[in-house]
Amino acid sequence: MKADHAVGPNSGSAPLLAKIGSAMRRRRGTILALQWIVVFFYFSLLIIPAFMPLPPEDAHRYNNLRLFTQFLFWGIWWPFVMLSTMLLGRVWCGVFCPEGALTEFASRHGLARSIPRWMRWGGWPLTAFVCSTIYGQLIGVYTYPSAALLLLICAAVVAFGAGAGVAGEVGGGGKIRCA
Repeated sequence: MKADHAVGPNSGSAPLLAKIGSAMRRRRGTILALQWIVVFFYFSLLIIPAFMPLPPEDAHRYNNLRLFTQFLFWGIWWPFVMLSTMLLGRVWCGVFCPEGALTEFASRHGLARSIPRWMRWGGWPLTAFVCSTIYGQLIGVYTYPSAALLLLICAAVVAFGAGAGVAGEVGGGGKIRCA
């Protein structure tokens, strides 16, 4: 007796995911352009307010560019990051994450070394998140854009450095990412 439908890993959403994956591979140039747009937007939200003067006491986010960009970053960008990660999983990492885009770029042109054993520990993303959150609270990242710039530029440099060092691991089409 022949089964009418398949059961297993290739049933249900797997064919849909395979089709989406194939479509993304065919549109790699579009995805790369989107990644660099996100990187530009991200760094604009970080850099612009850090070099602007302090707003007057009566300023609001609707009449002050510094406060508006801070609102975009902490009120829109970060909640979007959290929500998209929960809803889309690694789509955030592979398509939208600015550090991921920098890491991927660096890995294509890096030193082609293997990932060191100490770097393979699965707890690094959580440890880095907790430490950067605590440190960010201590230096006032929400209030002082220059503090946010310092903290997040350091994260971008670490991501770029990690990608540059381990290109051999991901050169065959894989991706290096936080999680």
